[in-house]
Amino acid sequence: MSNKWLVRFMVLALTSGVAAGCGLPAKTTSVNTAEDTSPVTISIYSTQGLTDADYQLLYVEPLKKKYPYITLQLITPAAGTQLNDLIAKGTVPDLYTTWNGDFGTYAAADMLTDITPYLKKDNIDLNRFDPIIIDSIKTASSNGEVYALPYNSQIKALYYNKDIFDKFGVAYPQDGMTWDQTIQLAKKVTGKVDGVQYRGLDYDNIQRLGTAFSTDIVDAKTQRADVNNDVWKKLYETGKSIVALPGNEPAKIDSGGVDAFFKTKTLAMLATINELDQAKDAVQNGLNFDMAQFPSFPEKMNIYSSVDANVIGLSKFSQHKEQAMRVIETLTSDEVQTISTRQTGRVSPLVNQAIREQWGADMPYLKGIHLQSVFKSKFGPAPLFSSYNVAATKFVKSEYVNYASGKKDVNTALLDAETEINQMIDADKAKQ
Repeated sequence: MSNKWLVRFMVLALTSGVAAGCGLPAKTTSVNTAEDTSPVTISIYSTQGLTDADYQLLYVEPLKKKYPYITLQLITPAAGTQLNDLIAKGTVPDLYTTWNGDFGTYAAADMLTDITPYLKKDNIDLNRFDPIIIDSIKTASSNGEVYALPYNSQIKALYYNKDIFDKFGVAYPQDGMTWDQTIQLAKKVTGKVDGVQYRGLDYDNIQRLGTAFSTDIVDAKTQRADVNNDVWKKLYETGKSIVALPGNEPAKIDSGGVDAFFKTKTLAMLATINELDQAKDAVQNGLNFDMAQFPSFPEKMNIYSSVDANVIGLSKFSQHKEQAMRVIETLTSDEVQTISTRQTGRVSPLVNQAIREQWGADMPYLKGIHLQSVFKSKFGPAPLFSSYNVAATKFVKSEYVNYASGKKDVNTALLDAETEINQMIDADKAKQ
């Protein structure tokens, strides 16, 4: 493998050399001058959450309308259909969907291919996309190759339960709050009312709490853990200041508060990613909620995250690259992005403001919600993600729990997390 990723694949991922001798088709690099419109099936390996209804709406129906000779085959990870299983069988998918921090998985499988020639041939303009997202994709390569295109832009928001704030007689959250201000507000809406214990604030998990700092858990260049530092100390301390508020202690630290907010309706504020798919049933069951801008750290005001986007990429081993590109072209078209924005609650990665302003327009349960507050925050640049990122995350989380629960002080927890991550990396390298 070249130095595009500077690292080998993480523990429990694809074994080295798995692509060799498994009957994969010879790789091609040229672009056909004339596209074959004979009936063809294009397979997509998707690790992103996708309901059957959304799959039909965003993939199958638009493609059938525009390119009726293409049939899609959706493959999702399950027993026998994990990526390494497919490679071992010689049935590598034509396309894959993932997030911009996980190109390492597909680099390890030797699936990455630069789609720039196809973009030029098909007049697909990269300027249509948020440039910081495109930059995050190019960051994954050594020479600015474009391995994929984004089709969904992950957002973060502060969801709040208006009824809980009304019960405590407290004003609703405002846009532009810092984490410290949000925590102070949480104190005012934590406590018992009519025998029900309400918690003031929860967040997704400790890793997502700090993505505004555009840092990774493992330095991709040095292959060593990078968590025993002031940034992660700040994140650990911020997380603990939330879960340690009297009356705000979660049943399980760092487990997220989605159910408490959308189902039991006992959480006043939830700072997390796009969870609007949870809102429909919740509103029908009596949730009276709204959204505000995601809280900021003072040194990263109005930055809610480093780039976090869902992308769709072309496999180097596809025997139908031209036809597979038709799928990418259709999914990222203005037409389909408008449908996605209006009907599914996804946020488009396109710079077309008219599309963004239609966010949730066909989702009646979002009527009156201050959706545009979300866009007062922006992405920060994406780091060069290590392919050990996912495997290392569990150590950062477990040591945070040790600290937040009082088992360790913050310095010991961070040192232990760093040690454990490096031991994991060293063990993996020893197997190679």
